[in-house]
Amino acid sequence: MKQLILILCCFLPLFGWAQEEGVVNYKETVRLQVKVPEGSGITQEQLEAMLPGEQVTYKQLFFNKTATLYSSDRTKSSGENEYNMQDGDTHIQVKTISANGEGIVYHDLQDHSTVEQRQFLGRTFLVAGRADKYDWKLTGAQKEVAGYPCQQATAEGEGRTIEAWFTPAIPVPAGPDGFANLPGLVLEAFIKTEQSERRL
Repeated sequence: MKQLILILCCFLPLFGWAQEEGVVNYKETVRLQVKVPEGSGITQEQLEAMLPGEQVTYKQLFFNKTATLYSSDRTKSSGENEYNMQDGDTHIQVKTISANGEGIVYHDLQDHSTVEQRQFLGRTFLVAGRADKYDWKLTGAQKEVAGYPCQQATAEGEGRTIEAWFTPAIPVPAGPDGFANLPGLVLEAFIKTEQSERRL
């Protein structure tokens, strides 16, 4: 199982109107949990000792009242790593590649359209689409995230459960990964599926 954890680092206003436009920086930590096939000749402990404990990438969400731009932070990169293990006739090779610079998503908050820039086979593609709609339920739970008072909302769909923490102090109905339509900016979220868990 691959476990993906995204952690909010800080909130920095871009302009004087911090409640209407700015940028949120995220630190994304990926933890791999790979199961060794039976009869491979390598134990689970050997594989875990070979693999890195985690891989870190960085994301940024630029936002204003009408649109967001979600992308990798090109000033920081964890690069590409390759890990090899040989035991008799068995050879295992694992390559980890940073997602930095690979995806940029523009989200129009008014008509809910999206445009995603993707790299594939050395070429750049623009993919138009619509933002996912979530049936948010407010739980009444509250906590502070990055110095902002936040409220909890949950949603389920497409095989995943989402727990989002948004702040009405920044009245922009947006967030990372296309989370939108809440009465405030999403500063933290937990996404769980059968294969992975993510924390933003």
